[in-house]
Amino acid sequence: MPEKNKIKNPHAKRVNVHGADGRRGAKDRCRVKDRRGAKNRRGVKDGYEANIARKPNGGYGTKFGYELNTARRMDTYYGKSAELYEKTRDSLPPITENTELPELLVPCGSEEAVHAAAESGADAVYCGGKILNARMNAKNFDDDALKRTVTYCRGVGVKVYVTLNTLVFDRELRKAAEYAKMLYDIGVDALIVADAGLCMLLREYLPDLELHASTQLSAHNLAATEVLGALGFSRVVLAREMNLADIRYICENSSIETEIFVHGALCVSRSGQCLMSSVVGGRSGNRGECAQPCRLPYNGNYPLSLKDLCLAGHITDLISCGLSCLKIEGRMKSPSYISGVTAIYRRLLDERRNASSAELEKLKNIFSRSGFTDGYFTGVIGNQMLGVRSEHDKAESRHAQTESHVHTTEGLHVQKDSIHAHTDGRRVQTDSIHENAEDRCVQIESSQAYIEDRHTRTCSNQMRSESNTIQEKNVLAASMLTSGILSFSDIISDTAELDETQAIKRLSAPFPKQERRKTARFLFAEQIPEFADEYFDVIALPPDEFVRCAGKRKSLANAVVFPSVIHDSELKTAKKLLDTAHCLGAEYAYVGNLGHINLAREIGFTLLGDFRLNVVNSASPMLYGHLGDFKEYILSPELILPQARDIHAVKSMIVYGRLPLMILEKSCGSDRLTDRRGAVFPVFKEMNTSGIRSREIVYNSCPVWMADRQKELGAAGIKSYHFVFSDETRREVASVIEAYRDKKAPPTGKTIKRIQKK
Repeated sequence: MPEKNKIKNPHAKRVNVHGADGRRGAKDRCRVKDRRGAKNRRGVKDGYEANIARKPNGGYGTKFGYELNTARRMDTYYGKSAELYEKTRDSLPPITENTELPELLVPCGSEEAVHAAAESGADAVYCGGKILNARMNAKNFDDDALKRTVTYCRGVGVKVYVTLNTLVFDRELRKAAEYAKMLYDIGVDALIVADAGLCMLLREYLPDLELHASTQLSAHNLAATEVLGALGFSRVVLAREMNLADIRYICENSSIETEIFVHGALCVSRSGQCLMSSVVGGRSGNRGECAQPCRLPYNGNYPLSLKDLCLAGHITDLISCGLSCLKIEGRMKSPSYISGVTAIYRRLLDERRNASSAELEKLKNIFSRSGFTDGYFTGVIGNQMLGVRSEHDKAESRHAQTESHVHTTEGLHVQKDSIHAHTDGRRVQTDSIHENAEDRCVQIESSQAYIEDRHTRTCSNQMRSESNTIQEKNVLAASMLTSGILSFSDIISDTAELDETQAIKRLSAPFPKQERRKTARFLFAEQIPEFADEYFDVIALPPDEFVRCAGKRKSLANAVVFPSVIHDSELKTAKKLLDTAHCLGAEYAYVGNLGHINLAREIGFTLLGDFRLNVVNSASPMLYGHLGDFKEYILSPELILPQARDIHAVKSMIVYGRLPLMILEKSCGSDRLTDRRGAVFPVFKEMNTSGIRSREIVYNSCPVWMADRQKELGAAGIKSYHFVFSDETRREVASVIEAYRDKKAPPTGKTIKRIQKK
């Protein structure tokens, strides 16, 4: 072959490829099929099968390996999704004057934004304090500002929700509880919580305080909402990637209130499943410090930068679904942005209609990234969802904000004829008058009376359904609180100052003695060395890969890794696949979502907690232990060794491998992402379980390496090691095993990542 027609392939040592279509001279490297491709190729080394990229087998779906040439199949899927969307729309119940409107929830990063939201028609606002909120770079509210906000909002009939929506370490649990107690005392209506362990502790300590499950908990199916309801949440913020059909199904069957985002910025990674900012930049998105690496260029363009979400054109669908709340994103946005966006959505809800083209254009001018997207909602997912903030967008925003009123905390002027406010389910109306925020009042109960009454009220989190099934599920929360395992008195005391770490240990139930175990996950069976079962106690594969290899030859694998996402529309196919894997010898299952625990138990798997459960404190494994008999938990990769040492549980850590950073609903269009510094992030497909398409997982550019630091791991209480193998060959896997047996330093010149000691 002429030199100019040769294609540089990073996997050339494993697969010698001529071109994407089997012909010589293919020039587009993005079309090249290597061992992860769909064609049978020559020159396969290290024991890999040339035909590793199998076709759908037994009706269970596609491969986990990467396939770039999927346009035709993707079009088929998206066509079916569009048909499903239209079919769902046609079957929605009609809207009448008696149809209950969802609550309009508006973000506020400052007191000025609160006033702008209230004057523009918000039913409720959500804001963050100075600690434990997912927008730490916003202006946020100190304690005094929160008190003023609650007083003001009580006066105008607007509810106030406060975010405690970050992961909480052991040494922060007491601080979090004390902060929640302060918020309860000043009269906030609910807390938005992202840490499942913190939720259960608050349920005992403050049983009357309403809790909403953050979108970071990645609730994407009915099972997840029911578990969250049983744990004491009154409302769940559904995953942003859900389509209309799945949203409707949950709304019609859930025992708790449902909330979705309808406007604002979108994360390209599945809700609560992004580690890129933390692992690559040292700024955790799950701790409110996201550096937004998804907005940066890769491969010379912006394949991860999504346009802002806008569902203003689907308001009637949202009302008909029975959603409890529509949520706007933007706690870092200006008061003028809040005022303009809120006013439009208020009008659309009150008039029970979709936005006009002029209103959509106005929303675009206020703020957009080259327009908006509704791709997830409609099921039409493609490159039309991508966008960046252009200079034209910025100019339009400046012009639009010039026309908006800037609100201040003093000398507020009501800019509309009336203010609509919800108080105990009824609407009140005030005349357009000039009034100071502190004096603003309508005929409702006073703030002070409300706060005093909070101490005698029963919990207001009433279930929509009073069925025996739901009542039985709710026994879970009560049993956990009365068991003594979650006694909060050891952490929170009005008189004694306790050391948080010691308190947690007294709090914990006894766990079985920790055994030294080594576990591993692979993408392909062909990566597993013949002696791997002599080193690893658990060897896991994706479920379709497990089924494929188990049917052809003896497999060394004895576990499966649950798909990260299983929508209700995918449940039947997923259950069939997982049940087949269990029958073929899969004893263990790594589960990383609350909504998948019951499914794994029903099939008969022995449960292992995946790192996506976000175990960062001792309370979380206690909670999960009541939901299922987990044998161990892989701790969050965001933990450093001292934080891992604090956690009292049967725990494991990822000690080798490229960390999975992002789960992509929309394909990035390449099998690798190269950033501005030249770092390469491999991309592999994860089966969707629908049998039609796959989601993608972006892996880190370099692997974790702790072979030479096993003594430090032991000092932190880490006796179980977990290995993640992604693009390694069988020979490379064998060399890694040898290195960890001999406690070797990383290979010379190899870029690695360490688990920090401090």
